[in-house]
Amino acid sequence: MKTKTGRYDRRVTLIYPSGTKVVDGVEIINYVDGTTVWAAFDVRPPKGQAFRQAETEHVSLTRWIKIRYLAGITSKWRVRYSGNGVNTVYEIVSPPIDEEMMHRDLYLEIKVVE
Repeated sequence: MKTKTGRYDRRVTLIYPSGTKVVDGVEIINYVDGTTVWAAFDVRPPKGQAFRQAETEHVSLTRWIKIRYLAGITSKWRVRYSGNGVNTVYEIVSPPIDEEMMHRDLYLEIKVVE
């Protein structure tokens, strides 16, 4: 399905925090698979975000993806993409944007988890 800003042509899994676990004496957040959806990568930021993005330093470290609207996703969630033999996990760095509150698409600003 073609959209104005790209194709929903990559499968991503949305993962959410579910408590903590202790690994080597360090407490870390445990993430659990949520749902797998189609996503469009490297889309333009939604209206009004391009200006905000131009003034921030983290711009070169982040990218935008777009998914169909899903309620309940927050910036505490993560996105996992497995493609070309590589498994990459991204954190959502700002609250998801429901452009014009139409409940059609969600824009997620993401960066690789280091």
